[in-house]
Amino acid sequence: MHQTPQLLICISLCQTSIVEKQKPIPSPRDVVIIGGGGYALETHDLIRQMADAGGRFHVIGVVAQEPPIPIDDQDDVPAYLGTDDEFIMSGSQADIVIAIGDPNTRKRLAIRYETCNFSAVSLVHPRSIVGNSSLYAQGVVISALATITANVRIGQYVHVDRAAQIGHGCILGDFSTIHPAAVLAGEVRIGECVTIGTNATILPGLHIGNHATIGAGAVVTKDVAPGAKVAGVPARSLL
Repeated sequence: MHQTPQLLICISLCQTSIVEKQKPIPSPRDVVIIGGGGYALETHDLIRQMADAGGRFHVIGVVAQEPPIPIDDQDDVPAYLGTDDEFIMSGSQADIVIAIGDPNTRKRLAIRYETCNFSAVSLVHPRSIVGNSSLYAQGVVISALATITANVRIGQYVHVDRAAQIGHGCILGDFSTIHPAAVLAGEVRIGECVTIGTNATILPGLHIGNHATIGAGAVVTKDVAPGAKVAGVPARSLL
């Protein structure tokens, strides 16, 4: 069929417009998992699930004191890159995620890796919920089904585990660990290197001091002093 000059010009312009709108797909960012235990396995799965949802991270290996024990029939097992000393000396330019549950160990490693100019990524599972007014810092891991509501502030290298619930206005100090299904009601403030146990509940407006530990299933009804360990319903000191 004969096409008029005007139609040919239109087709040419439309094709040019389509080409101009196409953008190169960003290359995946290389990430190394620091840690070889169970939480490292969970973190690897989290990154793969992020990739399935369009995430742009690619795990190139694991750093641990010993090679992780392989799991039968597991595909895409990341390479063992050696100990912390060996990996740091390798000169790698990859980003890191510290997949270690203990807050104090996580802090020690974070300081060391930052001193050596490594950058930490934050991971947010596609099936978690993070409110639009909430903010989180570098090195944070937010697992599947976790809910962070409005105006929450999450410090560096905090782990919010599966199905944890963080209410409005909460502040989570650096290096803290929120274990699965824990509930922090509104305006709770927790300090640095705090551990909140599985299924624990912190009632509204309470303060949890630095390095405190809240036992699994505890119901916290009053402020917890720095370094204290509490458990039970209601939560009482274990010291």
